[in-house]
Amino acid sequence: MDDVKLSINIQPMVQKEVRAQLGEIQSEEYLVLIIRPLLSQTLPSLLEKALKTFEPMIKQSVSDIVGPVLHTTLDQRLPEQAEANICKYLPTVIYEQIGSIDQLIKNEIQAVVLKQAPLQANDLIRTVAETTVEEAVQQLVPGLTEQQIKAELTRLTRDP
Repeated sequence: MDDVKLSINIQPMVQKEVRAQLGEIQSEEYLVLIIRPLLSQTLPSLLEKALKTFEPMIKQSVSDIVGPVLHTTLDQRLPEQAEANICKYLPTVIYEQIGSIDQLIKNEIQAVVLKQAPLQANDLIRTVAETTVEEAVQQLVPGLTEQQIKAELTRLTRDP
């Protein structure tokens, strides 16, 4: 029983002292003086350690959660976006390619023409010359032939 009396008498004094001590400790300025250095020094290293520890789990969780949603969304939206962009940009690309192909064809034709021009010129000159010579011969030959025939007739009709 003495213990009970002692605890009843001591308890109020202990409570009073604890409240006094806690009141001092709980003052805002005192807490800031104690906690600020602890936070500024220890918190970054604790966060870094925690991040290193939990980073693989966070990445895996995010991958597990976002992966299927992203896959589904891409499967749905990718064809739509591709079709829209094809419809939007394909005519421009085709016209650009047609322009490029058109220029390539023009360049090839010009190269072939430049290569074939001297040969064609020689053939054309030969053809024109042959035609001109042939026409001249045809005009001259009947006259020569007529003269030769008359001369031969004269020779034959003369008396020897």
